[in-house]
Amino acid sequence: MTDTGLNSLAMKIKRTLNSLLESSAHLQQAIIKRDVEAMWRILADQQERMNEFEQYNYLWGQLVSAGVDHPDMVGIKESINSDIKEVRKTGNNNVSLIQSFLSAIRKALKQVGTNLAVKTNVYGKKGKMRIKQASLLINSVG
Repeated sequence: MTDTGLNSLAMKIKRTLNSLLESSAHLQQAIIKRDVEAMWRILADQQERMNEFEQYNYLWGQLVSAGVDHPDMVGIKESINSDIKEVRKTGNNNVSLIQSFLSAIRKALKQVGTNLAVKTNVYGKKGKMRIKQASLLINSVG
């Protein structure tokens, strides 16, 4: 592979990793804002970027296993590995945020369920409920 081909592949990998990193930052904001629609949209975009990265990474692996010799190969590999570590770190942070988000949802469901279970259905003399019925609103609790 020529120098320009190797550099071009390295730049494509770095561009894909940078877009994943940027997308992960947007995902963090969506998780913090609890914007579920944005989360799904961002996750779909990240899946496309990951597919693209896997294709480039496969080509990169072929070059490395073929023993392509390039003077800047070590520097390029270190730069790409550094970007990969940053994407992993951000992904792990997002996992923690999502687990926290899901924990808050579980807690809200448990609390609302407990509050509704405590209220007993008592009918008055006219056959009507004495307790005002309330709808199950998770957003007001969570």
